[in-house]
Amino acid sequence: MLAPTVSEKFVALFRGDNAVIARSGMLLEAHGVAAGATVALQLERMVREGANLERRTFRSPAPLLAWVAEILTPEESASAGAFLRKV
Repeated sequence: MLAPTVSEKFVALFRGDNAVIARSGMLLEAHGVAAGATVALQLERMVREGANLERRTFRSPAPLLAWVAEILTPEESASAGAFLRKV
């Protein structure tokens, strides 16, 4: 569980980056290992409070890759896919 002050700092960082973020995805689970229910809920809330529709959370790699691939070059998409297969 994250302390409220930590959560508030993350939200402030997210909001500060909003103008320069084209798209950002946060993977909350990889290879069946979840971030922990409470932490995952906190991260989802922080992303929502960051107020950028181009920043999202995901529970599995495939939807994350499909979403970011919409704005990536084919080479970037291949690289992201290779990375996500390792996590």
